[in-house]
Amino acid sequence: MWRWRGGTQRARAASVGGVSFPSRIVIVHGYQAHPAAHWFPWLAAQAAERGGRVEVVALPDADHPTRAGWDAAVADAIGEPDAGTWVIGHSLGSITALRWAAALPAGSHVGGVLLVAGFGERLHTIPELDEYLAESFTAGDAARVQQVAGTVRAIHSDDDAIVPPPYSERIAALLGVEPLVVPGGGHFLDREGWLEHPEVLAALHG
Repeated sequence: MWRWRGGTQRARAASVGGVSFPSRIVIVHGYQAHPAAHWFPWLAAQAAERGGRVEVVALPDADHPTRAGWDAAVADAIGEPDAGTWVIGHSLGSITALRWAAALPAGSHVGGVLLVAGFGERLHTIPELDEYLAESFTAGDAARVQQVAGTVRAIHSDDDAIVPPPYSERIAALLGVEPLVVPGGGHFLDREGWLEHPEVLAALHG
């Protein structure tokens, strides 16, 4: 796991100007991505200014992901979460983060789960991921996430060609979340100009 650290290593939310901010943010990146991609370093710098830290799970073989490999990497990297922990899933990392949360033992608690360009089913745009996505995220899975997560939020764009908006709308609805829709945001990739993501930062505030 890559870590950008800042402030104190507290297992509770930091407070900046009376607004709570997670002390620990774990990013689960997507297909063909890596820990230093997209807006991840920028978010790490922003978190450090607010007394938090960002960790990005270095997922194995991002060009050929397997569910067993990614599930194990996420579980090992996060360990035991607490109320100061938020987990962000971007793209394929979203369903991976949700599966992790749904599998937490009874009595577990995580401060929040944030989906960015999220989805919970097979994508017609990337059939190469059909095996990874063979099991769709279900209403029962969503109920378990709601039990362990203090907050669930979702962000997607209105013109995402990789994860078309209906996919993100369906997973948000399953989780009972009203998503934030960013006009013209694409898939929030660095090659699209997304080296910063203020909407993600805003979503992390209490």
